[in-house]
Amino acid sequence: MKVCLRKPGFEPVLQFDCNVSGKSGFAVWRALCRPSPGRVGISDYRGPVFRSLNLRLQEALKDYLIDKGINEDLTDFLLLHLHKKEHSQYVKWLRKLESLIGKGD
Repeated sequence: MKVCLRKPGFEPVLQFDCNVSGKSGFAVWRALCRPSPGRVGISDYRGPVFRSLNLRLQEALKDYLIDKGINEDLTDFLLLHLHKKEHSQYVKWLRKLESLIGKGD
């Protein structure tokens, strides 16, 4: 999951790349500053791996995300939504497969 935050009126974006799991909520694996929401150049410095940051800074950044509403409730909702979406797509795929192969052929 990518979480992008910015202050109103400012162009740079603080992006957090996270892993989401049902048991532990989320874990941040990278925090980087981007010049704008849709643009990252190859030469842009992406920042260090999150776990290599000072432990207090890691905790402060994760607390910041939690204060912004990025928490276990949100990750549980996202996981449920993605599972439902995947199930729906799987059922559509099965129906297409059935129509392609045809019953009784």
